[in-house]
Amino acid sequence: METFEVTRQGPFSPLISAQNILYLPFSLKSCSKVYLELRRADAGGYGFELGSPDLPYSSLDRVPTQETGQLDYKMGDVLDCKKFLEFWLDWDNGLLRLGKGSVRGENVFLSSQEDPGLMIDQIILNGGTWRLPVQYRGKPSFNNMYI
Repeated sequence: METFEVTRQGPFSPLISAQNILYLPFSLKSCSKVYLELRRADAGGYGFELGSPDLPYSSLDRVPTQETGQLDYKMGDVLDCKKFLEFWLDWDNGLLRLGKGSVRGENVFLSSQEDPGLMIDQIILNGGTWRLPVQYRGKPSFNNMYI
């Protein structure tokens, strides 16, 4: 599978258009926590924070957190500072799942059942170095926020 690589240390800005996709395979390398957000059209969404060796705690939260807050968590680090690790993320039928490895549906470590009509518009990545499939690379918008 052809991929592209991007390092995200800047502000939380939309990175990938999620229109017409329900699944995102990716590889990630980071020495500190990273953040991934699935953003709905109404500006709400779901944030995944992935733990590192220095902060070994991962969580899935509603965004903004005032809605309900934390939906799931896992103790222990999931990231590696020196090598890329494979992950997958899906949100089909309102079931949010994040798993380790290259096989979708296996090794789920964060999940939550939400509204089956859940519509995700954008994916935001912050922190770490990511490898993503080329077909998920967004087209530049008027303000060049997509990569």
